[in-house]
Amino acid sequence: MSLTDRFDTYDAVALAELVAKKEVSASELLEVSISLAEKHNPTLNALVHVNAGQAQKHIDAGLPQGPLTGVPFLLKDLSTEAVHWPSHNGSNLLRDTRYTRNSTRVDRLYDAGLVIFGRTTSPEGGIGAATESAVSGPPTRNPWNTEHTPGGSSGGPGVAHVLVC
Repeated sequence: MSLTDRFDTYDAVALAELVAKKEVSASELLEVSISLAEKHNPTLNALVHVNAGQAQKHIDAGLPQGPLTGVPFLLKDLSTEAVHWPSHNGSNLLRDTRYTRNSTRVDRLYDAGLVIFGRTTSPEGGIGAATESAVSGPPTRNPWNTEHTPGGSSGGPGVAHVLVC
């Protein structure tokens, strides 16, 4: 059985333990997350931005030894300043906003050893009972029943973290 087939049986701590024990590499975990994102995002629309190349550059530069070293991670697309990750805040007006520095929160995620590989879909300004955004196309769908919404500002993060992280 491949790691992809059993990826959802691990939480972040267990994935970090696999990396620490050298049973898998951070690059292999990233590859699995990207593969799952490519498979599920067209239907679920949980991710507004993915950049495997930038994530791999981060790995290649050497990850810090933190409690979650090598674990793939997604940023919510609301008010999270991150240099290499354009933000939209769910708004065409703010589409592709670029930051010149990381927020303290993002620096702490990196210090923990996480590998950021994209941003999750959010409704404009985080307002709304459903995750609908002009930036990302159709509404985000519930992974267990695509006729339903996963909810408001955290719909994209909730769906994405169930499926690809």
